[in-house]
Amino acid sequence: MMWPGGGCVLVERQALLGREIEVEEIARFLDSVPLGPVALLLEGDAGIGKTTLWQEAISRALARSYCVLSCRPGESEAQLAFAGLGDLLDEVLEPASRDLPTPQRRALDIALLRAESEGPAPLPQAVSLGVLGVLRALACSGPVVIAVDDVQWLDRSSASTLEFVLRRLRGEAIALVLARRGVEAEAPLGLDRAFADDSVRRLPVGPPSGEALERIVVERLGVALGAPTLRQIEAASGGNPYFALELARSLAARKVPLGPGEPLPVPGSLRTLLGERLANLDRPAHEAVLTTAALARPTVALVEASLRSSDAAAALAGAVDAAVLEIEGERLRFTHPLIASVVYADASAAQRRAVHARIADVVEESEERARHLALGSNGPDADVALSLDQAARSVRARGAPGDAAELYEEAWRLTPPLETDDAARRAVDAAECHFEGGDFGRVRALLEEVTETQSSERARALAFLGWVRAHQEGFGVGVDIFRAALEAVGPDIPQRIEVERGLAWSLHNLGDLHAAEIHSRAALEMAERLREPSVLARDTQAAARLWALSEELSQR
Repeated sequence: MMWPGGGCVLVERQALLGREIEVEEIARFLDSVPLGPVALLLEGDAGIGKTTLWQEAISRALARSYCVLSCRPGESEAQLAFAGLGDLLDEVLEPASRDLPTPQRRALDIALLRAESEGPAPLPQAVSLGVLGVLRALACSGPVVIAVDDVQWLDRSSASTLEFVLRRLRGEAIALVLARRGVEAEAPLGLDRAFADDSVRRLPVGPPSGEALERIVVERLGVALGAPTLRQIEAASGGNPYFALELARSLAARKVPLGPGEPLPVPGSLRTLLGERLANLDRPAHEAVLTTAALARPTVALVEASLRSSDAAAALAGAVDAAVLEIEGERLRFTHPLIASVVYADASAAQRRAVHARIADVVEESEERARHLALGSNGPDADVALSLDQAARSVRARGAPGDAAELYEEAWRLTPPLETDDAARRAVDAAECHFEGGDFGRVRALLEEVTETQSSERARALAFLGWVRAHQEGFGVGVDIFRAALEAVGPDIPQRIEVERGLAWSLHNLGDLHAAEIHSRAALEMAERLREPSVLARDTQAAARLWALSEELSQR
């Protein structure tokens, strides 16, 4: 987060040569922020200059005394629940959430790991309403700009929360500045549905002019190349500033000018070009780069700890000197995100597993540690599966069922074959989380797989599947599945109550009130023996409704 005035850290501004039109559009957009919810979407190829313009928008917003909430998610962060939201609200949450209703403030604190989760998990709606309240509180003091670079990497929980919030903005002076790789028909975060058409401005970021490209090369690299060479670079790079700089850098490294008519020594692809830069790294520096690529939020301290080397600082320095990494405070970033993709993809499976195993030993957050353990494993592993299971429970307790479902599924995949009950439980837990997130296709697929096993979870899976398929295909199908569950349920009273309730409800909807009443009474009698107030109240109400309906029909 960046507040205008003293104490804020301004993003380093790069030269905006040849971007006068885009800068003017940004200025006009920022002038419109006080009039109500608006959004600016910067779209273009990787390396074309979106981030530079995004940073310019932030600087100009701060100069106007707007409050700026910003985050720059990376590809490896996309699986961490509420990672983006935590970055956006980190410095404003405490003062801006003081007047929130207690359930919303609690939900936010748990979701963002500011408080331990006790009792029921906060509802995603409570988290979203809390964020809406925080933004409205901030907007009371002046315009607010939410800035997200590489929005395609924003984690699912943060993205769904922002979508909820944006649909409920009315006249607040809140703006979004988003940068996204590529151009797609649909705007991110549901902007097309949340805002009026004239409130969303899409700004395509294309290549700068040849003259601007020349000035960029001179300013960034301090080398002057002849006009013919620059024209070749412009053609080979397609005008992409990053690609052009890479080509110019490779030419400058030759220290021998091109001869008359000599073709530009362009590698076959940018991947090859990046590979050449990586090939110049010594082994410790390359290890530092691979470790940085594997981390969700790389910092100098984390990378050095993961390297387990007395020369870790020197290794990082080598990667920075080679223009592969750059340091922003304690954070490490690649000079271009494509480098991270290349170095990670080029590593062998064994190298990647070794890196993730080392990282798992040093990261503290349970979800991130579990994910690294999974990536560092070489097949089913009971301890790794348990860590993923525990991380899933923690994430679910924070109100992020979609992320929890992914973790449960990974735990299920890595559970050793002989541990059938644990595997089945994790699959059903994953199905429950998918159900909360609305992915009913995945719910059914997981449940049907468990019902084919002889695990102790089969009855639970059948009961859940009965509800799902009854609503999808009709209550006749539900009756058949609930009856199969009744045969499989065993002595587990709470589970048997659930099956009896499902069977009673399905029969009731088929019009067989007599049979429905029998199963409803059975559920009620077991609830009375269980002495669980919430279960008893629910089944008493259900039974009362059925008996009342039966009595009414019998008197007609």
